[in-house]
Amino acid sequence: MHDRFREKVIDVGTWPSYNSFPPMTDDLLTLAEVARYLRVSKTSVYSWAQAGNIPAGKVGKQWRFSKRKISRWWMTRRQRPNDNRPVQERSRATALAP
Repeated sequence: MHDRFREKVIDVGTWPSYNSFPPMTDDLLTLAEVARYLRVSKTSVYSWAQAGNIPAGKVGKQWRFSKRKISRWWMTRRQRPNDNRPVQERSRATALAP
């Protein structure tokens, strides 16, 4: 009688299985963790996420960030001029310059 209520343990070696999820390979970070990781304020990270300037997604009402994507984004950002405007605005301003 109690056998059908026994918790089922999923062996990672048996993947793939239709009723289980793959192991997580990418760490998800909260807004506060990203701010600490990049050594910037939470307000900066929040405004970048709201504007779509940083790779992010929402889970419910909370922002989540892929650590791998954030690392890649930060490295490309460091190679650009120190300008907070989105890339499209910077390139448009450069194209309009005499």
